[in-house]
Amino acid sequence: MTDQIDGAEEENEDIEDPEEGSEDEEDLHAEAKAVLDELREEFIQEILVASATVHRSDGKALKALQDKLRRLTYENLESVLLDYRSKMEKAQNKDEDPRPKYCYSCGSAWAPGYISCVACGSIDQGSGEARPTVVVKNDAKQYMGPWKLLPWPRSGSVGVYGGPGSGKSSLAAMIRPLVWITKEQVPKPVGEMFRRLWGDGYMPQVHTVNNAEDVEEVLEMHYRGPIVLDSATALKLKDGLRASQLMVQWAQKRNDRALVIIQVNKGGESAGYMEIPHLVDAVVNISPDPWGVRAFRITKSRWSPLGDTYWSFGEKGQVEVPDFPASYSVEGKPGGYWLHPFPIKGAKWDGLLAAMAGQEQLQPRCASAAVRAPYMPNGFVEPMDVWERKRFAEAHGLRWVHPSDYQPPSGEK
Repeated sequence: MTDQIDGAEEENEDIEDPEEGSEDEEDLHAEAKAVLDELREEFIQEILVASATVHRSDGKALKALQDKLRRLTYENLESVLLDYRSKMEKAQNKDEDPRPKYCYSCGSAWAPGYISCVACGSIDQGSGEARPTVVVKNDAKQYMGPWKLLPWPRSGSVGVYGGPGSGKSSLAAMIRPLVWITKEQVPKPVGEMFRRLWGDGYMPQVHTVNNAEDVEEVLEMHYRGPIVLDSATALKLKDGLRASQLMVQWAQKRNDRALVIIQVNKGGESAGYMEIPHLVDAVVNISPDPWGVRAFRITKSRWSPLGDTYWSFGEKGQVEVPDFPASYSVEGKPGGYWLHPFPIKGAKWDGLLAAMAGQEQLQPRCASAAVRAPYMPNGFVEPMDVWERKRFAEAHGLRWVHPSDYQPPSGEK
Protein backbone atom coordinates (compact mmCIF):
# COMPACT_ATOMS: atom_id res chain seq x y z
CA MET A 1 0.00 0.00 0.00
CA THR A 2 2.83 2.25 0.85
CA ASP A 3 4.47 1.53 -2.53
CA GLN A 4 1.29 2.49 -4.41
CA ILE A 5 1.03 5.76 -2.55
CA ASP A 6 4.67 6.54 -3.24
CA GLY A 7 4.18 5.80 -6.97
CA ALA A 8 1.14 8.02 -7.16
CA GLU A 9 3.06 10.80 -5.52
CA GLU A 10 5.87 10.44 -8.08
CA GLU A 11 3.36 10.64 -10.96
CA ASN A 12 1.80 13.73 -9.45
CA GLU A 13 5.18 15.39 -9.41
CA ASP A 14 5.21 15.36 -13.27
CA ILE A 15 1.79 17.04 -13.49
CA GLU A 16 2.00 20.85 -13.47
CA ASP A 17 -0.14 22.76 -11.09
CA PRO A 18 -2.77 24.61 -13.22
CA GLU A 19 -2.39 27.71 -11.12
CA GLU A 20 1.39 27.58 -11.46
CA GLY A 21 1.13 27.34 -15.34
CA SER A 22 -1.24 30.28 -15.57
CA GLU A 23 1.19 32.35 -13.56
CA ASP A 24 3.99 31.58 -16.08
CA GLU A 25 1.75 32.57 -18.99
CA GLU A 26 0.86 35.82 -17.27
CA ASP A 27 4.57 36.56 -16.81
CA LEU A 28 5.22 35.93 -20.52
CA HIS A 29 2.32 38.16 -21.53
CA ALA A 30 3.52 40.87 -19.20
CA GLU A 31 7.05 40.63 -20.61
CA ALA A 32 5.79 40.77 -24.20
CA LYS A 33 3.57 43.74 -23.35
CA ALA A 34 6.53 45.54 -21.79
CA VAL A 35 8.61 45.00 -24.93
CA LEU A 36 5.71 46.13 -27.12
CA ASP A 37 5.15 49.23 -25.01
CA GLU A 38 8.84 50.04 -25.24
CA LEU A 39 8.72 49.75 -29.04
CA ARG A 40 5.57 51.87 -29.17
CA GLU A 41 7.32 54.58 -27.17
CA GLU A 42 10.34 54.47 -29.52
CA PHE A 43 8.04 54.72 -32.53
CA ILE A 44 6.18 57.67 -31.02
CA GLN A 45 9.39 59.53 -30.21
CA GLU A 46 10.75 59.00 -33.73
CA ILE A 47 7.47 60.22 -35.26
CA LEU A 48 7.55 63.34 -33.08
CA VAL A 49 11.12 64.12 -34.16
CA ALA A 50 10.15 63.60 -37.81
CA SER A 51 7.09 65.82 -37.41
CA ALA A 52 9.21 68.59 -35.90
CA THR A 53 11.59 68.32 -38.88
CA VAL A 54 9.07 67.92 -41.69
CA HIS A 55 6.20 70.13 -40.47
CA ARG A 56 8.17 72.47 -38.17
CA SER A 57 5.64 71.57 -35.45
CA ASP A 58 5.74 73.57 -32.19
CA GLY A 59 5.46 72.16 -28.67
CA LYS A 60 1.69 72.40 -28.51
CA ALA A 61 1.20 70.64 -31.83
CA LEU A 62 3.66 67.92 -30.83
CA LYS A 63 1.80 67.32 -27.55
CA ALA A 64 -1.49 66.94 -29.42
CA LEU A 65 0.14 64.56 -31.89
CA GLN A 66 1.63 62.53 -29.07
CA ASP A 67 -1.81 62.09 -27.47
CA LYS A 68 -3.25 60.86 -30.78
CA LEU A 69 -0.38 58.44 -31.35
CA ARG A 70 -0.82 56.82 -27.95
CA ARG A 71 -4.38 55.85 -28.91
CA LEU A 72 -3.25 54.01 -32.07
CA THR A 73 -2.73 50.26 -32.31
CA TYR A 74 0.80 48.94 -32.76
CA GLU A 75 0.16 48.14 -36.46
CA ASN A 76 -1.26 51.59 -37.25
CA LEU A 77 1.59 53.22 -35.37
CA GLU A 78 4.10 51.32 -37.49
CA SER A 79 2.40 52.53 -40.72
CA VAL A 80 2.55 56.14 -39.52
CA LEU A 81 6.24 55.72 -38.73
CA LEU A 82 7.04 54.35 -42.20
CA ASP A 83 5.17 57.27 -43.75
CA TYR A 84 7.16 59.78 -41.71
CA ARG A 85 10.42 58.07 -42.57
CA SER A 86 9.60 58.54 -46.26
CA LYS A 87 8.76 62.21 -45.65
CA MET A 88 12.03 62.67 -43.75
CA GLU A 89 14.03 61.20 -46.63
CA LYS A 90 12.35 63.52 -49.12
CA ALA A 91 12.95 66.51 -46.86
CA GLN A 92 16.64 65.63 -46.57
CA ASN A 93 16.96 65.19 -50.33
CA LYS A 94 15.56 68.68 -50.85
CA ASP A 95 18.49 70.12 -49.01
CA GLU A 96 20.98 68.31 -51.27
CA ASP A 97 22.22 69.69 -54.58
CA PRO A 98 19.89 68.08 -57.16
CA ARG A 99 22.45 68.34 -59.95
CA PRO A 100 24.17 65.10 -61.06
CA LYS A 101 27.65 64.45 -59.67
CA TYR A 102 30.62 63.99 -62.00
CA CYS A 103 34.32 63.49 -61.65
CA TYR A 104 35.71 66.94 -62.33
CA SER A 105 38.91 65.46 -63.78
CA CYS A 106 37.58 62.91 -66.29
CA GLY A 107 33.85 63.69 -66.58
CA SER A 108 32.64 60.21 -65.54
CA ALA A 109 29.50 59.85 -63.45
CA TRP A 110 30.36 59.77 -59.75
CA ALA A 111 29.36 56.42 -58.25
CA PRO A 112 27.22 56.86 -55.09
CA GLY A 113 29.02 56.07 -51.86
CA TYR A 114 32.53 56.39 -53.30
CA ILE A 115 35.07 58.95 -52.12
CA SER A 116 37.03 58.79 -55.37
CA CYS A 117 36.20 58.38 -59.04
CA VAL A 118 35.89 54.73 -60.04
CA ALA A 119 37.15 55.54 -63.55
CA CYS A 120 40.31 57.60 -62.91
CA GLY A 121 40.77 57.66 -59.13
CA SER A 122 40.43 61.45 -58.76
CA ILE A 123 38.84 62.89 -55.61
CA ASP A 124 37.65 66.08 -57.34
CA GLN A 125 33.88 66.03 -57.64
CA GLY A 126 31.71 68.44 -59.62
CA SER A 127 27.98 69.09 -59.33
CA GLY A 128 26.65 69.34 -62.84
CA GLU A 129 30.07 70.36 -64.18
CA ALA A 130 33.50 68.98 -65.06
CA ARG A 131 36.68 69.79 -66.94
CA PRO A 132 37.55 66.36 -68.35
CA THR A 133 41.29 66.75 -68.99
CA VAL A 134 42.09 63.19 -67.86
CA VAL A 135 41.71 60.44 -70.48
CA VAL A 136 40.05 57.31 -69.10
CA LYS A 137 41.59 54.14 -70.56
CA ASN A 138 39.69 50.88 -71.12
CA ASP A 139 36.41 52.60 -70.31
CA ALA A 140 34.58 51.54 -73.49
CA LYS A 141 33.55 47.93 -74.03
CA GLN A 142 32.94 46.22 -77.36
CA TYR A 143 30.59 43.28 -77.10
CA MET A 144 30.59 40.33 -79.47
CA GLY A 145 28.82 40.01 -82.81
CA PRO A 146 27.57 43.18 -84.50
CA TRP A 147 28.06 45.03 -81.20
CA LYS A 148 31.78 45.23 -82.04
CA LEU A 149 30.82 48.17 -84.24
CA LEU A 150 29.79 50.24 -81.20
CA PRO A 151 32.32 51.00 -78.44
CA TRP A 152 30.14 51.35 -75.35
CA PRO A 153 31.55 53.40 -72.43
CA ARG A 154 30.34 53.30 -68.85
CA SER A 155 27.27 55.37 -67.93
CA GLY A 156 26.11 54.98 -71.53
CA SER A 157 22.59 54.11 -72.68
CA VAL A 158 21.53 52.59 -76.01
CA GLY A 159 18.14 52.34 -77.70
CA VAL A 160 17.50 49.44 -80.10
CA TYR A 161 14.51 49.35 -82.42
CA GLY A 162 13.23 47.03 -85.14
CA GLY A 163 10.11 45.31 -86.38
CA PRO A 164 8.56 42.05 -85.12
CA GLY A 165 10.98 39.15 -85.49
CA SER A 166 13.95 41.38 -86.28
CA GLY A 167 15.96 39.92 -83.38
CA LYS A 168 15.88 42.82 -80.92
CA SER A 169 15.82 40.65 -77.81
CA SER A 170 18.48 38.24 -79.08
CA LEU A 171 20.86 41.07 -79.90
CA ALA A 172 20.21 42.67 -76.51
CA ALA A 173 21.01 39.34 -74.85
CA MET A 174 24.43 39.36 -76.53
CA ILE A 175 25.68 42.07 -74.16
CA ARG A 176 25.26 39.55 -71.30
CA PRO A 177 23.07 41.75 -69.06
CA LEU A 178 22.97 41.06 -65.34
CA VAL A 179 19.32 42.19 -65.17
CA TRP A 180 16.52 41.69 -67.71
CA ILE A 181 13.34 43.74 -67.21
CA THR A 182 10.45 42.61 -69.39
CA LYS A 183 6.85 43.56 -70.06
CA GLU A 184 6.47 41.33 -73.12
CA GLN A 185 7.57 37.94 -71.80
CA VAL A 186 7.46 35.73 -68.74
CA PRO A 187 10.77 34.46 -67.31
CA LYS A 188 10.69 31.00 -68.92
CA PRO A 189 11.07 32.03 -72.62
CA VAL A 190 13.69 34.60 -71.58
CA GLY A 191 15.65 31.76 -70.02
CA GLU A 192 15.28 29.64 -73.18
CA MET A 193 16.62 32.51 -75.29
CA PHE A 194 19.71 32.87 -73.11
CA ARG A 195 20.34 29.11 -73.16
CA ARG A 196 20.14 29.17 -76.97
CA LEU A 197 22.71 31.96 -77.17
CA TRP A 198 24.98 31.09 -74.24
CA GLY A 199 24.24 27.48 -73.29
CA ASP A 200 23.79 26.82 -69.59
CA GLY A 201 26.71 29.00 -68.55
CA TYR A 202 24.93 32.33 -68.24
CA MET A 203 21.56 33.61 -67.01
CA PRO A 204 20.48 37.11 -65.88
CA GLN A 205 17.99 37.93 -63.16
CA VAL A 206 14.59 38.41 -64.82
CA HIS A 207 11.97 40.88 -63.55
CA THR A 208 8.47 41.25 -65.03
CA VAL A 209 6.87 44.70 -64.86
CA ASN A 210 3.58 46.35 -65.76
CA ASN A 211 4.36 50.07 -65.54
CA ALA A 212 7.07 52.65 -64.95
CA GLU A 213 6.68 52.40 -61.17
CA ASP A 214 7.60 48.72 -61.36
CA VAL A 215 10.67 49.58 -63.44
CA GLU A 216 11.74 52.16 -60.87
CA GLU A 217 11.44 49.61 -58.05
CA VAL A 218 13.59 47.12 -59.96
CA LEU A 219 16.28 49.69 -60.72
CA GLU A 220 16.45 50.69 -57.06
CA MET A 221 17.28 47.07 -56.22
CA HIS A 222 20.31 46.83 -58.52
CA TYR A 223 23.65 48.62 -58.47
CA ARG A 224 25.39 46.82 -61.33
CA GLY A 225 24.58 46.25 -65.00
CA PRO A 226 24.18 46.03 -67.88
CA ILE A 227 20.42 46.24 -67.55
CA VAL A 228 17.96 45.66 -70.43
CA LEU A 229 14.35 46.91 -70.64
CA ASP A 230 12.22 44.86 -73.07
CA SER A 231 10.45 46.96 -74.12
CA ALA A 232 9.64 50.60 -73.47
CA THR A 233 6.93 50.58 -76.14
CA ALA A 234 5.05 47.73 -74.44
CA LEU A 235 4.56 49.98 -71.39
CA LYS A 236 2.41 52.37 -73.44
CA LEU A 237 3.24 56.00 -74.15
CA LYS A 238 3.72 57.82 -70.84
CA ASP A 239 5.02 54.83 -68.93
CA GLY A 240 7.36 53.97 -71.78
CA LEU A 241 8.86 57.46 -71.79
CA ARG A 242 9.16 57.52 -67.99
CA ALA A 243 10.76 54.06 -67.90
CA SER A 244 13.28 55.13 -70.56
CA GLN A 245 14.16 58.21 -68.51
CA LEU A 246 14.68 56.00 -65.45
CA MET A 247 16.98 53.65 -67.41
CA VAL A 248 19.14 56.55 -68.65
CA GLN A 249 19.28 58.08 -65.16
CA TRP A 250 20.23 54.71 -63.65
CA ALA A 251 23.13 54.30 -66.13
CA GLN A 252 24.44 57.78 -65.37
CA LYS A 253 24.04 57.44 -61.61
CA ARG A 254 25.51 53.94 -61.35
CA ASN A 255 28.21 54.52 -63.98
CA ASP A 256 27.09 51.42 -65.84
CA ARG A 257 25.32 50.46 -69.07
CA ALA A 258 21.58 50.35 -69.91
CA LEU A 259 19.76 49.20 -73.04
CA VAL A 260 16.17 50.10 -73.97
CA ILE A 261 14.34 48.06 -76.62
CA ILE A 262 11.84 50.01 -78.74
CA GLN A 263 9.32 48.74 -81.27
CA VAL A 264 8.62 50.37 -84.64
CA ASN A 265 5.59 52.15 -86.06
CA LYS A 266 3.99 51.60 -89.46
CA GLY A 267 6.56 53.87 -91.09
CA GLY A 268 9.44 51.76 -89.81
CA GLU A 269 10.59 54.39 -87.31
CA SER A 270 10.89 53.96 -83.55
CA ALA A 271 7.45 53.90 -81.93
CA GLY A 272 6.36 55.98 -78.94
CA TYR A 273 7.48 59.45 -78.00
CA MET A 274 10.22 60.81 -80.26
CA GLU A 275 11.92 61.98 -77.08
CA ILE A 276 13.11 58.43 -76.31
CA PRO A 277 15.78 58.28 -79.08
CA HIS A 278 17.00 61.71 -77.91
CA LEU A 279 17.35 60.49 -74.31
CA VAL A 280 19.81 57.68 -75.04
CA ASP A 281 23.42 58.12 -76.13
CA ALA A 282 23.23 55.78 -79.13
CA VAL A 283 20.44 54.40 -81.32
CA VAL A 284 20.65 51.14 -83.26
CA ASN A 285 18.19 50.19 -86.00
CA ILE A 286 18.10 46.45 -86.66
CA SER A 287 15.41 46.45 -89.34
CA PRO A 288 16.36 44.24 -92.34
CA ASP A 289 17.75 45.83 -95.51
CA PRO A 290 15.60 46.01 -98.71
CA TRP A 291 16.57 42.38 -99.51
CA GLY A 292 15.57 40.99 -96.14
CA VAL A 293 19.09 40.59 -94.77
CA ARG A 294 19.37 41.37 -91.05
CA ALA A 295 21.23 44.64 -90.50
CA PHE A 296 22.70 46.44 -87.49
CA ARG A 297 22.74 50.18 -88.15
CA ILE A 298 24.05 52.84 -85.77
CA THR A 299 21.86 55.82 -86.64
CA LYS A 300 22.99 57.94 -83.68
CA SER A 301 26.07 57.80 -81.46
CA ARG A 302 27.69 60.22 -79.06
CA TRP A 303 30.76 57.98 -78.85
CA SER A 304 31.62 56.87 -82.38
CA PRO A 305 30.95 57.42 -86.10
CA LEU A 306 27.76 56.07 -87.62
CA GLY A 307 28.13 52.61 -89.07
CA ASP A 308 26.35 49.45 -90.12
CA THR A 309 26.95 45.75 -90.52
CA TYR A 310 25.07 42.60 -91.41
CA TRP A 311 24.33 39.62 -89.19
CA SER A 312 22.20 36.48 -89.22
CA PHE A 313 21.01 33.55 -87.13
CA GLY A 314 22.78 30.23 -87.69
CA GLU A 315 21.13 26.80 -87.76
CA LYS A 316 21.29 26.56 -83.96
CA GLY A 317 19.93 30.07 -83.43
CA GLN A 318 23.29 31.68 -82.69
CA VAL A 319 24.39 34.98 -84.24
CA GLU A 320 26.67 34.69 -87.28
CA VAL A 321 28.04 36.83 -90.14
CA PRO A 322 26.22 36.10 -93.44
CA ASP A 323 28.03 35.15 -96.64
CA PHE A 324 27.88 37.39 -99.74
CA PRO A 325 28.82 35.34 -102.83
CA ALA A 326 27.69 37.74 -105.61
CA SER A 327 28.77 41.24 -106.71
CA TYR A 328 27.15 44.28 -105.13
CA SER A 329 26.82 48.01 -105.35
CA VAL A 330 26.86 49.85 -102.02
CA GLU A 331 23.66 51.90 -101.74
CA GLY A 332 22.18 54.16 -99.06
CA LYS A 333 23.78 56.75 -96.81
CA PRO A 334 26.06 56.72 -93.74
CA GLY A 335 24.42 54.69 -91.01
CA GLY A 336 22.14 53.14 -93.63
CA TYR A 337 24.29 51.40 -96.23
CA TRP A 338 23.21 48.14 -97.85
CA LEU A 339 24.58 45.73 -100.43
CA HIS A 340 22.48 45.71 -103.61
CA PRO A 341 23.01 42.47 -105.58
CA PHE A 342 23.95 42.99 -109.23
CA PRO A 343 22.17 42.95 -111.69
CA ILE A 344 18.88 43.34 -109.79
CA LYS A 345 17.12 46.56 -110.78
CA GLY A 346 16.79 49.53 -108.47
CA ALA A 347 20.47 50.24 -107.85
CA LYS A 348 21.86 53.76 -108.16
CA TRP A 349 25.62 53.13 -108.04
CA ASP A 350 26.02 49.99 -110.19
CA GLY A 351 27.41 51.66 -113.33
CA LEU A 352 30.94 50.27 -112.92
CA LEU A 353 29.61 46.75 -112.29
CA ALA A 354 27.46 46.96 -115.44
CA ALA A 355 30.41 48.13 -117.53
CA MET A 356 32.67 45.35 -116.24
CA ALA A 357 29.92 42.74 -116.72
CA GLY A 358 29.52 43.90 -120.34
CA GLN A 359 33.21 43.16 -120.93
CA GLU A 360 33.09 39.92 -118.93
CA GLN A 361 35.47 41.39 -116.37
CA LEU A 362 33.16 41.16 -113.37
CA GLN A 363 34.03 38.61 -110.69
CA PRO A 364 32.02 37.29 -107.73
CA ARG A 365 32.52 38.63 -104.18
CA CYS A 366 33.30 42.19 -105.18
CA ALA A 367 31.62 45.57 -104.67
CA SER A 368 31.75 49.13 -105.95
CA ALA A 369 29.86 52.43 -106.07
CA ALA A 370 30.27 54.34 -109.34
CA VAL A 371 28.25 55.41 -112.40
CA ARG A 372 29.25 56.13 -115.97
CA ALA A 373 30.56 59.70 -116.57
CA PRO A 374 32.35 60.14 -119.93
CA TYR A 375 33.64 63.58 -118.93
CA MET A 376 35.68 62.10 -116.05
CA PRO A 377 39.28 61.02 -116.77
CA ASN A 378 38.57 57.46 -115.64
CA GLY A 379 35.08 57.41 -117.19
CA PHE A 380 33.18 57.11 -113.89
CA VAL A 381 32.03 59.26 -110.99
CA GLU A 382 31.99 57.97 -107.42
CA PRO A 383 29.97 59.26 -104.40
CA MET A 384 31.68 61.64 -101.98
CA ASP A 385 31.57 59.00 -99.22
CA VAL A 386 33.21 56.33 -101.40
CA TRP A 387 35.78 55.42 -98.73
CA GLU A 388 33.09 54.77 -96.15
CA ARG A 389 31.29 52.56 -98.65
CA LYS A 390 34.54 50.76 -99.36
CA ARG A 391 35.08 50.03 -95.66
CA PHE A 392 31.52 48.76 -95.38
CA ALA A 393 31.98 46.33 -98.28
CA GLU A 394 35.40 45.11 -97.15
CA ALA A 395 34.06 44.49 -93.63
CA HIS A 396 31.76 41.89 -95.20
CA GLY A 397 34.53 40.07 -97.08
CA LEU A 398 34.11 41.76 -100.46
CA ARG A 399 36.88 43.05 -102.73
CA TRP A 400 36.49 46.71 -103.68
CA VAL A 401 36.52 47.48 -107.40
CA HIS A 402 37.91 50.89 -108.45
CA PRO A 403 37.21 52.61 -111.79
CA SER A 404 40.87 52.00 -112.62
CA ASP A 405 40.16 48.24 -112.51
CA TYR A 406 37.91 48.54 -115.55
CA GLN A 407 39.57 47.71 -118.88
CA PRO A 408 37.67 49.46 -121.67
CA PRO A 409 37.42 47.77 -125.08
CA SER A 410 39.73 48.95 -127.82
CA GLY A 411 38.58 52.25 -129.28
CA GLU A 412 36.77 53.33 -126.04
CA LYS A 413 38.32 56.12 -123.98
